[in-house]
Amino acid sequence: MYFVHYLEELKDSELQLKIRDVYERACTIHHLKKPSLHLQWAMFEESVENCNRAAEILVNLEKSVPNVLQIAYRRINLERRRGGS
Repeated sequence: MYFVHYLEELKDSELQLKIRDVYERACTIHHLKKPSLHLQWAMFEESVENCNRAAEILVNLEKSVPNVLQIAYRRINLERRRGGS
């Protein structure tokens, strides 16, 4: 997928705002129901210490694509890393 390759190039440059913008456009416009891309976006947000946004992404993903066990696991593990807050 083109978005993933583009984002990998951006990570090297540490252009967080641009990366966030690409993920947001990809997930909210082009690939609304593509869990793998949303999960990558949530991981990115957590990696830049934006855990609240990561949790929000996972909640919204679970609403749009229900009954995907991997999403539930990611939410549980994120909450454990956040300290259950």
